[in-house]
Order: sequence, then structure tokens, then C-alpha cells
Amino acid sequence: MDKVLDRGAMALDHMTVLQREIAEREAELAGEMLDFTDLRRQQSERHDNPAIARMEAGFAADEIGVALSLSTLSLLNKCVQDFVAQARRIRGTMPFVWASWRRGDIDRLAVWKIDQAASRLTSKLSVAELDDRAVAYAATDTISQLQSWPNRFVARTEPNQHNARWRRAFKDRYVAIDHDPDGAAWIRGLTSTTDATQIDALLTKRARAIGSTDPRTMDQRRADLCADLLIGRIDVEGTETGRGSGVTIGITVPISTVLGLDDTPGELLDRSAAIPADIVRELCGHEGTLFHRLLTDPAGNLLDVTEMGRYPSVKLRYALDARDGQCRFPNCTAPAERSEKDHDLPLPEGPTGADNLKSLCRRHHRIKTHGIAHTINQSGRYRWRMPTGSVHDCPPMPQPVRRQRDFSHGEAALRRLLADAPP
Repeated sequence: MDKVLDRGAMALDHMTVLQREIAEREAELAGEMLDFTDLRRQQSERHDNPAIARMEAGFAADEIGVALSLSTLSLLNKCVQDFVAQARRIRGTMPFVWASWRRGDIDRLAVWKIDQAASRLTSKLSVAELDDRAVAYAATDTISQLQSWPNRFVARTEPNQHNARWRRAFKDRYVAIDHDPDGAAWIRGLTSTTDATQIDALLTKRARAIGSTDPRTMDQRRADLCADLLIGRIDVEGTETGRGSGVTIGITVPISTVLGLDDTPGELLDRSAAIPADIVRELCGHEGTLFHRLLTDPAGNLLDVTEMGRYPSVKLRYALDARDGQCRFPNCTAPAERSEKDHDLPLPEGPTGADNLKSLCRRHHRIKTHGIAHTINQSGRYRWRMPTGSVHDCPPMPQPVRRQRDFSHGEAALRRLLADAPP
């Protein structure tokens, strides 16, 4: 028994050492990111145009994201930019927290919680006091405990600034959608406490009014009611309106799924989520559903479309959105439908056609236009050359197609043998 306990103690001690080493490496990575962005800022000063200088300096985060396979753009935040900005704030204003992170006493998640609290303070003296006291709590308490302690610290340290903090927090209100890989999604957001409380109470009230005969759980009722209210299928009294949201969403789907020949999932235009076949067929049965026929090859690649003029028409833009899905910069997830359409070869050398157009978000379109990074179209696979000289590919995103079974050589030989056998 003692040997088992000793082995368990050794395992726990090793976990502690590993956790500390991970925290140290996270801080080291943050420091390297800061050094790289500082270097890019210095190099960008050679430009006479301040706008181009800022653009090139800001491109450092994109370079880091591509090199480390980190997304430069999520649904809400530019992930790399946020990490670098947070590290810069901690290093510049909270030396004790920064030093503790570098030693591995606290990890990145704890640093993030402390930085969140510091961003709500208005006085440098308050930030300094937080820096002096936070490490002792962060090194011993759980993350949930660390969540509540800084909140109490901020409230007690600057009680007269509560209204100002509320106004700053309310300025950051938002709603975002995160897609589950299996066709569901999370809705998250930030609003005022009073509005959120009323929403919570309304959902509960309407869910209870449905009655005990409904087989759904309370959580399921609340979720369905929330969707119905936002889309406009019911009013606040729970009465069906017979209306919808009035907005259009794009889904690409093989015709075999629509006809019920197989269950190949559909996809949103930006490829951010797959839509189950049953849901696709249900949507197809709704009155007013609009179909666009986009011809593809067997691999799902959209065939060429060419038009006259500098700017693509609505139909060509829709086809490009469906083909590209997202911005054609490596690791950028900005939806193509919100992106600009860039000519590989500018007019009049290059036509306004699918082979010569790609979707680029505003940020990466400007990066390409001003020559900060260069791109070459290789049959739909865009090759980007970074300022460091490194090269990264952005392959095309084919449409969903019915899966064709690929028999092995053994299976094929067995089939031929059976076919030749006498009856």
C-alpha cells in the first residue's frame, strides 16, 4: 500500500513540475511575441506613410498566427493580437505578476484573470496594489476563486468608479455564435445585468406556461423559446406569428441529400459548421426557400464564371462566397461573404472571373495591396510569401460532395474473383 501511495505522490509531484514548466514556457512565448512585434514596429518606421507603417507593424500578429498555426481572427477577437496586447500590459504595468509568470508561479489563465481586473481599474495606484496582492491569491487559489477575488478587490478599491466601470463594460456588449461540430451552436453575449435578468425571467415564465405535458426539459424549452423569440416565430406572449427572421443564410448541399439518396451533410457558406441532412431537407420544404445552382466538378470545386467590368455582380459574388468560404489568407476565418473580392491580376490584364478573383478580408486585402505580403494563385491554391521569406499555402475549400467509396486492391480483386466464379 505504501508503494502505491508513493507512486501516486511521485505522479502528483511530476504533474506539479510539468504545470510549472508549462507556465514558464507560456511566459517565454509571450516575451518572444513581444520582441517580434517590437522588431516589426521598428522596421515599419522606414515608411513615410504612417498608415502603411501601422499596417506593416500590425501584420506581425498575422505572421505569428501563421507560423504557430493560431487563428488570427475568431468570431469575436483577434486571438494573437489579444495575447500580445495582454502580455504588453502585464509586462509594462504589473512587474510582480510578470515576474511570477516567468518563474512559473502562475499560469496564463491566472494572468488573464488578473489582467481583466486591472483593465477595470482607473488609477495606477490601484493597479499597483493589485499587482502587489494578486500573485499570493493566484498561486494558491483555484481559477473560480481567482475569478471572485479580483471582482471584490476592484469594487472595494474604487467604489466611486462603479458607474464609470459599468459604462465601460456596457460599451463592450456583443452577441456571438459558436458552432458545435455536430450541427448545434452556442449563443453567447454581453448585455446589462437588468436586461439579462429580464430575459432569464421571461424564458422561465414562458417555459413554465407550456405545461407539464410537454416532453421537453426546462432547459430545452428555454432554448427553443429563445430561438423562436429572436427569429420572430413567436411574440413575447408565446403566440405564433407565422413570420420568420427576414434574413437569408447560405447552405451548400449535394443534390443527393436534397433528394434523400444519402445523408451527406450540408455546410454553411463559410464552412464554419456542418448541417445535418435531416435539417437540410426540412429547410428545403419551407415555403420561400431559394435555391442557386452552382456547377461543380466531382471533387466539389466550383467551375469558372467570368463577367465583364471591374466589380463582380451579385451572382458572381455569391458564387465566390460559396467557393471560398473564408478569407484566402492562411488561418484567417473571416467569412467570405463579409470579405472584399481581390483581382489576382488587376484590370485590364486580368478578367473579373472566378479564376482571377479571391475573397480577402479588409485587413489582408490591404496587406496584399501594399506589398507587405505577396501571394501567387496556383490553380486555386494561394501561396503567400511573408516578410521573413517564409511561404505558407492556403488550399481551396471544395463543396460538400457525396462520398464515393474507394475500394482497396484486395476488395477489388475479391470482387473480380466472385464475378468470374461459376454459379
